[in-house]
Amino acid sequence: MMEEKKCPQCHFTLAKLQDIRRLGCGYCFKVFADELAPAITGLQKQALHVGRKPQMSIKSQTDQLTIQLKKAIAQEAYEEAAKIKQKLSLLTEST
Repeated sequence: MMEEKKCPQCHFTLAKLQDIRRLGCGYCFKVFADELAPAITGLQKQALHVGRKPQMSIKSQTDQLTIQLKKAIAQEAYEEAAKIKQKLSLLTEST
């Protein structure tokens, strides 16, 4: 039997999130990122929040993330590389 996903800081569970539709603490955003992404994307035009006035252009963000991706791959940090690749994908989808 798999243990239910929960936040290590506040012990908030995925079931509780689905029940009351709010999070227990700020760290919950990281823990439940995969589950929250579809809902956030539905509320905003894109899943990656850049604020009212983006500080960097999409091109700059893409360039920066590409550099980070190459570094992560060179360091064999494949889990981090996958996260960066997902961010790149979200950026390119929104343009």
